[in-house]
Amino acid sequence: MSFKYRVVTIVFTLDYTIPPFRIISDLERYFDISNCVVDIKAFSGDVIACTLCGKNVVARVKNTDTVFIDRMCVKYKIVESNIICIKVKIPYYNVGEEDLNRLLKQYANIMVSEVQYVENTTVYFCILELRRDLPKRIKSKAGYLDVVEIV
Repeated sequence: MSFKYRVVTIVFTLDYTIPPFRIISDLERYFDISNCVVDIKAFSGDVIACTLCGKNVVARVKNTDTVFIDRMCVKYKIVESNIICIKVKIPYYNVGEEDLNRLLKQYANIMVSEVQYVENTTVYFCILELRRDLPKRIKSKAGYLDVVEIV
């Protein structure tokens, strides 16, 4: 299984305005992993919510409570968000990544998705932002597919 399909959302405040690209590059430099920032949102009062992915990044975020952004030590809190990871085992040959993306678009905004082949089994991994409840089973053209959330 790919280790990038673990997510955590952190919230922190900044004393002054910093461009989002600077926040992303500083977080990637701090965790020493490129493309670990999945989503970044700014709210009023300079509150920033940032969703990070990767098994090593999630473990490091859970063990500490500070990051360095713009040469400042910033304390953060881990929060729950509507961005989740899912895994779908595909037992049928004629169901592809595009088909699953199309089926899931009615429930969520898809951020990252890929199909991997693990031990003679096709597995679809996806990071998505939920808009409404995701069912446990999705009906495709070949049959039903079981959806499992990765925690």
